[in-house]
Amino acid sequence: MSLILIITFISCDHLISCPYRDSDNNQELLKKILEKTASYCERVKKIALFYVCEEKIQDKKYLYRQKVATTRAPSISGFLWTTKYELRGTKTTNFTYDYQLINKEGRLEEKRVLLEESGKKTHKENAKLSHIKYVSKYLIYGPVGFLSKYWQEFFNYKIIGKDYNYINKEEAIIVSASPKSFMEENYNFGKIWVNDKDFSILRIEWEPQSITDYKESRVKLPAEDLVKTVVWNVEYGVEKNGIRFPSRQFVQEALVSDRTTQKVVLEDIFYFYGDYKFFIVDVEIKY
Repeated sequence: MSLILIITFISCDHLISCPYRDSDNNQELLKKILEKTASYCERVKKIALFYVCEEKIQDKKYLYRQKVATTRAPSISGFLWTTKYELRGTKTTNFTYDYQLINKEGRLEEKRVLLEESGKKTHKENAKLSHIKYVSKYLIYGPVGFLSKYWQEFFNYKIIGKDYNYINKEEAIIVSASPKSFMEENYNFGKIWVNDKDFSILRIEWEPQSITDYKESRVKLPAEDLVKTVVWNVEYGVEKNGIRFPSRQFVQEALVSDRTTQKVVLEDIFYFYGDYKFFIVDVEIKY
């Protein structure tokens, strides 16, 4: 079963990083960011859009064997049991799709054609990503679910840092967003990288709570617990008429120790988007 990150879209109006300290100046800056990003999200919502791009997916699974060891420690028994995961191999599968997104009169539709699987050419219409554990929908609308004028009243925001992207040569202000209360239709937690010049969205990182049907699990081991966690982010590196489109998406599932620094990566999923073809991009709305 795939776990899904659905990007909420409402069609009507209802890396070097540095921390920021709370201050009156930051509150003024945050107010400006929210105003500008709300306008940006309105532009994203209003575009009449039909585009095709190449979507490459690399799904890398890590295979381990458990290895129990004893270490000297100040305890009653004089030793402590620990469990280590020893990597014994990886399994990588690659897919290439033609990805289409159509937004017509507020109706969204995603379509995929599978072109290549593990180096073998194919052609499968209406392909599904049922073989991928973590799947997102409507990535272009990622900023809308956090920062649109409609949704801003439902979230708490805070400036938490700044970042410089060496690849795009762009500086960003990092804003955290968390819902004020539980909302079944949009319960997203995350961090958003906002361009400090035009206030477009450069990157979003979602917290595990945002993932549909995600449940934290623990692996019980001698003397420690490992907790499952997920990192999920998307970069908006393709620009067209002032709107940014996804260029890369990354998901990592891992086990992290409560007691030690041990981190066991279970799966890495890379999505790459390129070769965009825009059939309609209408962003005539002015602010």
